[in-house]
Parts: sequence; C-alpha cells; structure tokens
Amino acid sequence: MKGFLLACAVAAAAICVAQASADSSGQHVAGAVAYTQNGGAETFTVSARSDAGGVDPTGHITLNAIGQGTFHGDVSQGCLRETGNHAVVVGLLPASEQFMIPSGRVIRYVALFVEDNGQPVGGQPTDRVATILMSDALEQIVCAGGQPAALATVPVERGNVIVD
Repeated sequence: MKGFLLACAVAAAAICVAQASADSSGQHVAGAVAYTQNGGAETFTVSARSDAGGVDPTGHITLNAIGQGTFHGDVSQGCLRETGNHAVVVGLLPASEQFMIPSGRVIRYVALFVEDNGQPVGGQPTDRVATILMSDALEQIVCAGGQPAALATVPVERGNVIVD
C-alpha cells in the first residue's frame, strides 16, 4: 500500500512539474503605459498570453488615442509573437470600432509593438512602444512575422510593459 501511495505521489509531482514547464514555455505580455506617438498622447493596457510559438493567443489590448477614441482588441482573434525582449500583440476590434479609411481599406485590428527594457530605473520607464490600427492585409503580414515599414517605437513616459 505504501508503495502504491508513493507511486501516486511521484506521478502527481511529475504532472505538476510538466504543467509548470508547459506554463513557463508560453508567451506573456502585460502592462499599462502612457506615451506620445505622432504628436498625440496615447495610453494602452495589455494582458495577453499564448502557448509556446504564439499558439492559441488570448487576452486584450485597450488603446486610448486622445482625439481618435478608444479601441478594444481581442487577441484571441489576432496574434501574439515574442522574440527576446520584443513582442507584437494584435487584437481584432469589435464591429462597432472598425472603420473605413479613404483608400477603401477597413481598419479591423489594433497592434502593439513592445520593447521591454526591464523595470523603470529611478522611477523612469525604460521600455519603448508603438501602436497602430490596421487592415486585414497588414494583420496577416504582422502575424506572419513581418513589420510595417517606417514603424518606429517611442519611449514610454509612464508605466511598464513586461514581455516574458
């Protein structure tokens, strides 16, 4: 009986270790920041995760672009990609927040590009970010690993984003 209980305990421990390893091999981006991009004040919050390699992303992005509105992205309908301390999080906008631009393309996604440079130093943020609203065509390029031409990140003014 003791041998059976010991075997059960060892099996349970192995399952817990396997689960912890699976959790730690996933991707995660979280934070809230304020920054100035293209001359306008913006803030965003993000909480997104996926399995290793960006499989099965979940979470949300909320972008508040002063003068343009607030946009809510569903990451389960977009993607999450990480490479080192860089991440891209893309979320599908609800139909009520989608809009057409003069070229005739429909803006359906919000994207966040993050460079996580660690915790703030002396109270000053070290991260860099960029956000864009984009069409289906650009979402496919970004989620496949591409990056929009001429996209430049800007310094975070307040807050922190963690890429792990």
